[in-house]
Amino acid sequence: MTTTSLLSQQTVDGCLRIARQNLAQDGSLQPILFVRTVGDRTRIIPLTLPDTFEAKARLFVRIGCDLSEQALEPSAALFLCESWIVAAQEAPAAMDFPPSEHPARQEAIVAIGRSADNSRYSQVVQPFTWDKHNRPVWQPVPIAVYEETPSQGVGSAGLLDCLFEAIAAHA
Repeated sequence: MTTTSLLSQQTVDGCLRIARQNLAQDGSLQPILFVRTVGDRTRIIPLTLPDTFEAKARLFVRIGCDLSEQALEPSAALFLCESWIVAAQEAPAAMDFPPSEHPARQEAIVAIGRSADNSRYSQVVQPFTWDKHNRPVWQPVPIAVYEETPSQGVGSAGLLDCLFEAIAAHA
């Protein structure tokens, strides 16, 4: 039996729907890593993210090494977390501030996924604000890309690269 791709619109949007419900219920969102392994099994890994990118990268390398040591062969991964975004058109001096301190920052749920061979990627950004009752108010989705082929300068990059590079290095 073949399951739906971890990077498909159906799967990513389903994960985002649950993330929106969790954020509305709990007021925050725990970062989650979904890893689809050969044989169509999905591992769900709740994460506690450190503060710096370097420490986060080490965490993803460690997860990749752990998967390799368990002889699991990931075919794709999807990382879902709460984050900050800064819209480029609203932020001509975006490089002068980290996103969490930028005057044009906005909270968002971000889903980023890629295949193990880096031939496909998905990215969705769901911005939100808070109302006076501390409930999330969902804004229009500015980025929604599903199962696209990376091209020069366009694709996913970051923590998932650390995960898959660690797996390749362990193989």
